[in-house]
Amino acid sequence: MLTVLAAASGCGFHDPVTDDVGDAAYCEDVAEWEGDWSELELDLIQEVDAARGVGGACEDMEFDYDVELDLSPTLRCIARKQARDMARLGELTHDGADGSTPLARADLADYEGILRAELLAVGWSDAPKVFEQWRGSQAHCEALFQRSNDEVGAGVFQTQDTLWWVLTLGTRR
Repeated sequence: MLTVLAAASGCGFHDPVTDDVGDAAYCEDVAEWEGDWSELELDLIQEVDAARGVGGACEDMEFDYDVELDLSPTLRCIARKQARDMARLGELTHDGADGSTPLARADLADYEGILRAELLAVGWSDAPKVFEQWRGSQAHCEALFQRSNDEVGAGVFQTQDTLWWVLTLGTRR
């Protein structure tokens, strides 16, 4: 799994929305979410889709294709759970507060595809900054542009002035 470190600010919990996070009981507690965070999640997915649509390069590897990602409610659940856990723990980590791994969370959420990557960031104030940070890292860039990835989920959680970001990428079976 992949990790990135960062730093910046954000918004507050005042406008909850209810989003589709799949049908697993494990995901019920992240269906209601701050509206601003939900918008940031969609902004991040749009950044990734836009870049995949025009292709790009990761150091010595070039990607030239138009492969749009489908939003997976289950991957959204997994990303939100981890964003919240990282905020509670106060650290950028692929381990959940309960000790779960990304693959264990995918199983608990009944994800039917194959989880390929979990990208993490903390502190950036908007999606373009998070995306550019990841794009500047060879391993993260490759995960973003991996052709076999066809599903995506994002999670954003805020503590005080800090935003915690998670992007999960997977492949349908």
